[in-house]
Amino acid sequence: TLKLGKVPFYCAAWSNIRSVRNAIKCGFRPAWVELTARESEFVDEINGMNTDFCLSYLIKSEFFQYSEALFEILSCNMEKIAPTGNSKDEDYRCWSEAVSEGLSRDERQIILIKDKNELIGFFHFYIRDNTFMMEEIQIKPDYQGKNTFRSLYGFLLANLGKDIEYVEAYANKKNERSIGILGHLGLSVIGTNKNGNSYHFKGKYSDLVGWFNSK
Repeated sequence: TLKLGKVPFYCAAWSNIRSVRNAIKCGFRPAWVELTARESEFVDEINGMNTDFCLSYLIKSEFFQYSEALFEILSCNMEKIAPTGNSKDEDYRCWSEAVSEGLSRDERQIILIKDKNELIGFFHFYIRDNTFMMEEIQIKPDYQGKNTFRSLYGFLLANLGKDIEYVEAYANKKNERSIGILGHLGLSVIGTNKNGNSYHFKGKYSDLVGWFNSK
């Protein structure tokens, strides 16, 4: 082929590992790289990302300004999965008191998730020693499965510390969706909570980062 004045070439995306290996086995070697630049809006649309999502840390002193709206999202998601048998007012009182008390500790934080000005979800977590504890994540049903979860973790991983080794979480035994998500993130069941109605999950933080970077 070279004697005929023609040089064969093989083009493959670096992300296509099988194709790249095939080229190398056939004797091809990297010669140049081609890049395509597109507007960020185009890339976001292709990736299915909603750029209107706004994520921010809750100012703890403003918790009771948001508490009823946060609880409404929680209640809507959980009332069919794991009803408590109490009145909604009683559930709100118990929940808000427990969360308020928890937020008095420095390590506990809540991230607010908004679509423009609408509150669509929240994430309650803390970091203790080398463990990232995912305590509560609630997203409005209409926004589940629309990259809200991925947007949240993009925000988290960019803001968390570098010394985290483990991830832990609890999921109600009746909440099959949460159980499936935690398994997909690389967490495994290691036990239950004190009253036995939730599974206790644990996994490596590096696996969580790997899941995010693989998409």
